[in-house]
Amino acid sequence: MSLTITGVQRLAACGALLCILTFLVSSTIAQQAAPDYAALKQQGDALFAQNKMEEALPVYEKLSADSNADWLVFSRLGFLVYSKLVLSRNPQERKEFADRARTALLRARELGDRTALTNSLINNLANGTPAVTYYSEVGEADSYMQQAEIIFMKGDLEAAVELYKKAFAVDPKLYDAAVYIGDACYKTPGKLEEAQEWYAKAVAINPNRAIAYRYWADDLMKLGKIQEARDKFVEAYISQPGDRLTVAALTNWAKGQNVTLAQPLVKIPITIAPDGDGYVMTVQAGAINNASPLKIPFKPMSTGGSYGASFSPELLNNPTFMAWTKYAGARMVWTRQYFQGHPGQTSVRNNLPEEALALRAAISQLDANAKDLDPSLATLIKLDKDGVLEAFIFFARGDQGIMQDYPAYLDEHRDILRRYVMTWVFPNGGNQK
Repeated sequence: MSLTITGVQRLAACGALLCILTFLVSSTIAQQAAPDYAALKQQGDALFAQNKMEEALPVYEKLSADSNADWLVFSRLGFLVYSKLVLSRNPQERKEFADRARTALLRARELGDRTALTNSLINNLANGTPAVTYYSEVGEADSYMQQAEIIFMKGDLEAAVELYKKAFAVDPKLYDAAVYIGDACYKTPGKLEEAQEWYAKAVAINPNRAIAYRYWADDLMKLGKIQEARDKFVEAYISQPGDRLTVAALTNWAKGQNVTLAQPLVKIPITIAPDGDGYVMTVQAGAINNASPLKIPFKPMSTGGSYGASFSPELLNNPTFMAWTKYAGARMVWTRQYFQGHPGQTSVRNNLPEEALALRAAISQLDANAKDLDPSLATLIKLDKDGVLEAFIFFARGDQGIMQDYPAYLDEHRDILRRYVMTWVFPNGGNQK
């Protein structure tokens, strides 16, 4: 995930900085340190609030020099240096900024920083210096954006907006320009409504990016429109469910409203592993009153393209065991058919069609009204009946392989994804069903 400057500025502003100056050499100076620090802190906070990032940076560098500086000092310093990195296109300068930002952010983490922003920035720096940010393939628009960002960092929002608008005029599909104009309006007294107009333009350009929804939600929160803000946070989450900042924003909204968010609880008590020309299904201890894990080998059948296994007769009468055996069998057969249709390949990623097919196989012959029905299987039946099983797979079981199918599904089924979040994740992970 790549973060641009304005994509992180508002999120970086949080709390007060607590430290003292490092050059204490006498008791007299020590007595003056607290008020001196308080003045420096007040100066830094004011500059940051005014979006004067260029002026704020040296202040936070001074604050961070104290051995007692807390994680907020280093978090904000790391963010400010990272912002310089995004603006620079000089390779040597970018490396220097990347190293400085990484050092500050890692120190913030050591001191207890667990914020989504710091984690995201550290992740962006994990493999060295990030790639240069280009805002548009249209050279003139990209130049306007670069100039606007530099001015934005200096706190001249009005001048920055004019340049963002020039970029947008040259490239009307420039999502970032619309978002950044909205962000500048958000920071300007009396322009919250205008900010929403620009966020709406960004969403119209690309409804599957999260940042415009998230900023729009912040704007609505500032106006006291709590439920409307919730809806935008949800749209952001649907658009990019793997984005840390987006997840954190929705979670923070929920905490602020005393709302509990949770995915429906479904425990799949088996694992499947290749074993020669077949598979081994392992049933976890306790899943079917088994004291220890139960391993059952499956071998390919001579006809039908399926797999067969032998197990004790009492297991045939255990509906939970048989349901998960069908799940395992469907996964095995799907993989076998895939390899038959793709000769030469030796592996297949987890994917939505395979997982959905297998889960439906598990519940295909179960009685939804049975008193002893396994709770996880009962939940799967309800999810399928509600038409949101695929949405559940993405949000609750979406690994790296399965999520490769998400963009195409989002394009066609945003309404289903939204309904799943609103009726199952809110307010108690589907337990209200």
